[in-house]
Order: sequence, then C-alpha cells, then structure tokens
Amino acid sequence: MRQVAEKDGFEVDGETLQMLLFADDVVLVASKPETLRSLLNEMCHLTERIGLKIHPGKTKWMKNAHCDDFEIKLNNQLVERVEH
Repeated sequence: MRQVAEKDGFEVDGETLQMLLFADDVVLVASKPETLRSLLNEMCHLTERIGLKIHPGKTKWMKNAHCDDFEIKLNNQLVERVEH
C-alpha cells in the first residue's frame, strides 16, 4: 500500500494515515478519487493473495462537501456512496 500516493491521506501527530483498521473493517482515506481507487484496488489484490475477498455489496464510501461527485467500482460493480 505504500506504493500508492505515499503522501495522500491525513496527518496525525506528524504521520500520514491512509487507512484505519478495526476488527474486520478497513477505512481507506484519500484526497483524490484516483488515489482512493488505487488504494481500493491495491487492497483487493493484497487480500486476494491471502485468500480473502472484499464484498462489493458490503463496501461503502463517502466524501466531504469539498469533493466533486464521482463513482467507485469494485470488481466492475458500483460501490454505494453513503452520507455521514
């Protein structure tokens, strides 16, 4: 995951974070749609290598008010956008 836009994400105590992990949930953080797509694709490849799959129907995404509308796809399926 370090290969994808290493400086993108958000900063906490001088560290740039691109993902948060909790139990079986993962939060990916990006400032640009293309970076988010790259992070999601990389996450899919990494999980597939260990025999896991990310379920498009259980995957959600959100954006803030400063971001234009865009779509996210996972395995050629649209991922649902949710509001915060």
